[in-house]
Amino acid sequence: IMLRSVQDSVIESNVVADNARGFFIYDVEYTTLRGNLVLNNRVGIHLSAGSTRNTVQGNDFIGNREQVRYVGTRDEAWGITKPDQAGKGNYWSNYLGWDRDANGVGDIPYEANDIVDRLSWRHPSVALLLGSPAVQALRLVGQQFPVLRVPSVVDAYPQMQPSNKDWSAWRDKFKREH
Repeated sequence: IMLRSVQDSVIESNVVADNARGFFIYDVEYTTLRGNLVLNNRVGIHLSAGSTRNTVQGNDFIGNREQVRYVGTRDEAWGITKPDQAGKGNYWSNYLGWDRDANGVGDIPYEANDIVDRLSWRHPSVALLLGSPAVQALRLVGQQFPVLRVPSVVDAYPQMQPSNKDWSAWRDKFKREH
């Protein structure tokens, strides 16, 4: 689904699966994306060209090779920004956080991109090393030292379970077709 130069719109309840890009968002502001299932795409969402001030809540990003491709100069906040706000964050299948108080919300923010992601976009051959201890150490160093941190889409209160209860049926449907 391509959104280009869109303002003040609501994009909801879509299933976007098995594509090169699930959503391509270019120059989009004041738009709400909610209740979408973004599943098994090469890139779940490609966000560019100053697409800011959007509300992205209650979506499920599952099994995308790259959840979000975002190149920007500052963090882009998705989900809710304060725990007492109405609404909720998004579900990310590659979220590595935890939920110690068992309230269904991750205790640490989800960050879509890090320094390793940026390196792999600029130098695709880095993909051969993604599972190596050196690359994992680089990810850890990027988290610990903000000077190496790159701007990212940040979901401060990610969901621990998908909102779309039928997500696995959609996944299985696309597996059978391929």
